Amino acid sequence: MIRAWRRHVLATLIAAAMLALAGCQTTGATRASPADAGPVSEPVPLPSGSPIIVSDLPPEISAPITPPSNAPLPVEGDVLTSGEVLDRLRARLSTPTCIVGPNNTRWRHKYAGYPQHFADEVQATLPMMLVVLDELEKRKLPGEFALVPIVESWYRTDAHSFGAAGMWQIIAETARNNGATVINGYDGRLSGLDSTRAALTYLDKLHAMFNDWRLTAMAYNSGEYRVMHTMSPDELRQRSVGHQSYRRPEGLSTTTYEYVSKLRALTCLLAEPERQAIPLLATAPVTHWVPYTMPADISSLDELARRLGTDADQLKAFNRGYRNGRVVAGAPRTLLVPASTRPRWGNPSAQTATTDTAAPNAIDISASAVNDAPVDSEALKRTARTHTVAHGETLASIARRYHLDINRLRKWNHLGRHVELKAGMKLKLAP
Repeated sequence: MIRAWRRHVLATLIAAAMLALAGCQTTGATRASPADAGPVSEPVPLPSGSPIIVSDLPPEISAPITPPSNAPLPVEGDVLTSGEVLDRLRARLSTPTCIVGPNNTRWRHKYAGYPQHFADEVQATLPMMLVVLDELEKRKLPGEFALVPIVESWYRTDAHSFGAAGMWQIIAETARNNGATVINGYDGRLSGLDSTRAALTYLDKLHAMFNDWRLTAMAYNSGEYRVMHTMSPDELRQRSVGHQSYRRPEGLSTTTYEYVSKLRALTCLLAEPERQAIPLLATAPVTHWVPYTMPADISSLDELARRLGTDADQLKAFNRGYRNGRVVAGAPRTLLVPASTRPRWGNPSAQTATTDTAAPNAIDISASAVNDAPVDSEALKRTARTHTVAHGETLASIARRYHLDINRLRKWNHLGRHVELKAGMKLKLAP
């Protein structure tokens, strides 16, 4: 009986293997494990309105990527909302933005397993993402490239690892080859503007070579020549690898294939956050940082902050390339400043006290008070020293309201990274 059962199982396995072999001979291509990170496998797009958490069955239909529309450039404003920034990102994303696939699901869970924390992290990146979108839109590049700094560093301008630096994690040679300045006293890789322009120049070159944002992302991660050497002559000629399997072109590292998986997962989460109940606050204000050329007599960011009437710490955070805030000879004189400082650009003699020299009187500004009326953010910063938390507020939203660095806000209030604020709590807005 047992032997007969074994013979039956063996016969079944042989038949299945013969069918699989016949299928391979018919199609002329083997099928890799079902996943969605590579530049070829385009799993089935999720139906509109369906939840993100779906069964990750092997895709049977390949769907081509539709390039983003060339929407007109938006008019610059001093302050935008989170919804406006994300709408600009979505306008440049390829379709489909959400797809079925095991790698996509896995990375969505890794990024947004805690929806509120993910929302806070995204909200904190939006001012710098807006800088990237301004530059990306001028070059008409895919919106997926604005998510590269999330994969690389979560938009941390001070990030360092294995010779790479900045939110784009590029090495000094690549930075210099693409227009960034790296000298003693100034490292353009740490500058929000300089690093973004260098990284997008590099991505623009790669995109012209590959004409496919997924291949371009792979080349950014592993090097263009490594990707080219793994492509067949037909794939090189067509600047595409078709729609066959996940690991195409073959021969790259798992890390490189996963790089695209991460970008695809982030694309889905930010394109349709409501599907996974991610509480992104569409009305939260986002300060618009724009390029500004310093007058010749400015030699430090502290001096520039006083002249423009803006916060010196924030100015340094967006322009970390200037070491210790000093503007050395040979360093670029164009940097990022809040768009709200425009009225003072043409008056170099104007001197405005920074918030560090504000009157020390402790005034409590409750959330209900500032939510009910328009806020003069600069006046609010000069007077408010504490904040009463309202229902639904997060540390990130409070930091944005007062134009404060979220890490400093945590430090001043002895809060951990995953703290949950409760209505009625009072937070210090200064040391």
